[in-house]
Amino acid sequence: MVCEDWSKAKDGTGVPRGHRSFRSTLGRVAGEHVHIGLRPKLVASFDPPDAEERFARWHERNAATLHGVPPDSLRGEYGRTGAGLYVRVRIDESALPSGLSNE
Repeated sequence: MVCEDWSKAKDGTGVPRGHRSFRSTLGRVAGEHVHIGLRPKLVASFDPPDAEERFARWHERNAATLHGVPPDSLRGEYGRTGAGLYVRVRIDESALPSGLSNE
């Protein structure tokens, strides 16, 4: 019966497979160390079941403040879960206005 030493890599390094000290032969990963800027700040979040109505009320209350935000700095995110629609509003930190009300 022949028993192999399964804890050693067969490439001659002697480092066990999957061990974190094993040197990768890959170079840099695409996008690694690329500056992507600041993440837009979450200024409002509305969860189901009545997210659409609460967002509409929030938008009405903050319409004057939001009017001064550059369109490229304002992001609306929405989607559906099992419970219904959700809405998120984000604004770039460089264009963040003061005076936004909460829900």
